Formats: sequence, structure tokens, C-alpha cells
Amino acid sequence: MPREDESTLKAILGFIRCRPEHLDQKLIFLDSLRTFCVDPTLQGVLHFFQEEVIMTIQWLLQEEPIDCLDTAVRQQAMLATATMSRARLLQQDKYSILQACFKSVFSLPPQHSRGSAAFLYSKTLSAMDSMLQALVCSAGTLGGVELQNILKVLLPYTCSQLPEVQKRAMAQIARLLNFINNSSGLEICPCFAQRKILRHECPKIQKFGLLGKLVGQLTLSCTCKDKETSCEAAEALYELHIFVLQQTSKVEWMDYSGQLQPLVGSQKQSWMFFREYRARRLFSVSSAHGSWPGCQCG
Repeated sequence: MPREDESTLKAILGFIRCRPEHLDQKLIFLDSLRTFCVDPTLQGVLHFFQEEVIMTIQWLLQEEPIDCLDTAVRQQAMLATATMSRARLLQQDKYSILQACFKSVFSLPPQHSRGSAAFLYSKTLSAMDSMLQALVCSAGTLGGVELQNILKVLLPYTCSQLPEVQKRAMAQIARLLNFINNSSGLEICPCFAQRKILRHECPKIQKFGLLGKLVGQLTLSCTCKDKETSCEAAEALYELHIFVLQQTSKVEWMDYSGQLQPLVGSQKQSWMFFREYRARRLFSVSSAHGSWPGCQCG
């Protein structure tokens, strides 16, 4: 290992051991961590310390005050987490970091639309988006499972007694689903969004068991008296609707040799009509209580 990289590693391990409180040291640690993660020759070294690194990032997030946003620690911590995920270095207890991230950001006071704090808040949200996207994309064929695990952590925040927390959680769900709906490279089995495909059965872990609870909570939030909250809920519900339609449109069938074959011609049209009808029935209750995207908030 080059002397410069060896010195950086010593600084990372020294920070993990001592956990200094100075802001500059925190930011240097997070920047050094990202540098190591993007270098394939150095990633293997961090593999042996990933549990300690994760616990340190979680500590950094928990140390941030929840009544103000005046440093870039949250943003840099989430960017470092995203980089670790892309490098396959986030295999242990990743959901403790998610909990720390969501609590640290969602509990902040309402942000003004202008000024340095608003700019930092926007950058922090962007970093959170990058982190969640990296978690789903780096999961490969288990991307659907990773998505469901993230939504499980997010869902309780949509039931918060604080309207600002509710609104932020539902906006986060909408942004994540929008990303997935517009990403062609994600590998999600059609089984994820429906109960069964003829002669094709995935492990139970692949099934979207959270769908009913998620639809129910978002639909209920569409009735919220707070207009911004109800609008964010409608946006999230719409993106979830699109997600289910997209996943069910990937349906294939198995021929007698046991091989998956694409539906063609009238088979595909009939199947897609049936699936779209089922999906629309699932989501139709929302139209009785709230608007779909396009509602005017504020």
C-alpha cells in the first residue's frame, strides 16, 4: 500500500477509535472514507472494518442536533454510506444507519425556501436520495427486497404525529419510487408485485408483502387536513401505482419445458388488461379521498 494511502487508513482507524468532536475532523474522516471506497485496490482493506465504520457513521448522525441544520455532516455521512453500498461494503446492520438518517433529517424544523440553510437542506435530501438509490441498485436481483426493507423503515414515519415528519417521509417514498419507475436497469422479478405467476415461484422473501399496508397508510394520509401532507401522500400513492403497473406488465409464462417465455400478441394484451384492472381496483379508493399528482399544494 502506498505511504499516502497507509496514512489515510491510519487516520480513518484513529477517528473510529477516538471519535473526536471537531467538525473538520468529522468531515475529513467522511471524505477519506469515500476515497477508500471508490478505489478497488483499497476496498478490501475496509471490508475488515465495515462494522466499526458503520457504527461510527451512525454515531456521527446521532450527534447532529435535531433542532438545526448548520453543518454538512449529515450530507457527507449519507454520501459516504452510498459509496460504501456501491462498493459492496454495506452488508452489516445497514438499517441502523437508515434509521439514524431518517430521524436526523425528518425531525428537523421546517426549512425556509431561501438562504444557506435551505441550500444545505436541499443538498442533504439529494444525498439521502443517492444513498437509497445506491442501496437498491447495488442489491442486484434482490433490488425489490432491498426496496421493501427501506419502505419498512420509512413507513412508521408516515404515521408520525408531526405533520412535517409525515410530509418528508411520504415525499421520500415518492422520490424513491419515481427513481425506480424511471430506471430500466433494475432487476426486479415480476413476482415481487403480484401473488403468483403460472408455474413460476420465487422465494417468499421476493414478495411485496408490505404493499397492502403501504397503500392503506398512503390512502389514509390523502385525507389529512394538512394540504401539503395530503398532496405528498397522493404523489407517493401515484408513484406506487405506476410501480405496480410496471412490474405486473413484465409478466411471463412458463411453457411445458419449464422455461419462461414472453407473452405475445393477444395473450399479452389480455393479460395486461387483466393486471391493469386489478392494479387500478387496488388504488381506486384513493380517488375518493385525495387528488392524484397535479394537486395544488400551498
